[in-house]
Amino acid sequence: MTASSTAPGGYRAARPRTAGYLLAAVVQALAFAVLFVVCVLTRPGQLAEDVLHGEAYRRAAEGGDSPQWLSFATTLVEGLQPWHFVIGLGVLAVVGLLRRRLRLTLAALATALGTMGLAELLKHVLLERPDLAGTAGAAATNSLPSGHTSAALGIGLGLVLLAPGRWRAPAAVVAAVAAGSMGAMVVEHGWHRLSDVLASALLASFVATVTAVLPVGSGRTRRVAAPPGAVLQAAVLVPALAAGALLLVYALPTGTLPVSALDLSAASGGLVAAATVLLVARALPREARRD
Repeated sequence: MTASSTAPGGYRAARPRTAGYLLAAVVQALAFAVLFVVCVLTRPGQLAEDVLHGEAYRRAAEGGDSPQWLSFATTLVEGLQPWHFVIGLGVLAVVGLLRRRLRLTLAALATALGTMGLAELLKHVLLERPDLAGTAGAAATNSLPSGHTSAALGIGLGLVLLAPGRWRAPAAVVAAVAAGSMGAMVVEHGWHRLSDVLASALLASFVATVTAVLPVGSGRTRRVAAPPGAVLQAAVLVPALAAGALLLVYALPTGTLPVSALDLSAASGGLVAAATVLLVARALPREARRD
């Protein structure tokens, strides 16, 4: 997927082939479109999701308890407000400028802002939810993709892109926990349907793979190739995990697993969001200092 040469210190300097990353982005975009059609533009898809969405509303209204393992995850992020995400963008900018990596900072901000902005544009302007399931009212308004989950994913992947080599893995873990917790919370609290969170994962993967081709090396640094096959793995596995989550929640017979369908939906959304961060993080090129 990359053109490379050996650099001092044993690194493999690389400029990712644009075609490979753009092909991966096209796969994510197509998966997003299929998800929207199946879950939003068909009556069976709407009915399946609105059953759990209504259950989440009722649980929230009645003060029902979530399983402890799920409550712990959601408490990590349930207090976040939109201005917290603005602070997150500011942190990316400050970290990047302190590292004196202007182009890398712009790429990280493009990943975060692109994911967040495109999510809002799609949800509020470009996409509509027809009332095919007879659920007119608040539940019938379009909620795909999830803005909160998209923001957590975008800022998290921007942080991963910006992190120095030895800090990339810890940054990816932190970002995965935050994005996964956000994805679980918005479903569990009835803010979003499962498809909304899965769409956010596909959207973030799409934006990250597009911005990955931006030139980020400068000065005494050079770009280093992602592990072989990492781009292909992300392009295939993120849509596959999203499809698997839908099948697990909506096709598995009730009572098959010792958790409710709503809790399974929240956990599945969170796990896909977290896995998206980890998969895309491996596919992003990194910087290596020239010796």
